[in-house]
Amino acid sequence: MCGLWLLAACTDPKQELITTEKAAVMAIHDEAMPRMDEMAQLKRQLRKMQTAALADSTVASKNSLTKIDAAILQLEAGEKAMFDFMANYKVPQPDMHSDSALAYLEIKKTEANQMRQLMFSAIDEAQQTLSALEIQ
Repeated sequence: MCGLWLLAACTDPKQELITTEKAAVMAIHDEAMPRMDEMAQLKRQLRKMQTAALADSTVASKNSLTKIDAAILQLEAGEKAMFDFMANYKVPQPDMHSDSALAYLEIKKTEANQMRQLMFSAIDEAQQTLSALEIQ
């Protein structure tokens, strides 16, 4: 009985919080990751419009090209943000001090939120650009 009490006393109470924070970081990633296919599809659609705009020498076409290029760049930035996040995220090891692990996970959660926001904004912008240009 005394052994169980000693084990409980030696267990870091922050481990549960670390587990929760790891799950929160991965939940943000898991929400954004499926949208990578959508980003690729939007980029393909924009590239088709880009090709058509390049073939047309009107001022309206050149203005469209500027909007298309900006939307493509935003999508590429969103993709890069996801790839960078995945390349740089390392699960804290059990031997890492709990305060260090929590600080690391807080940074990674902020980065994951920024990545998600960048991706979702790029998707919205690309959809708006496609809708606006299809109407013209």
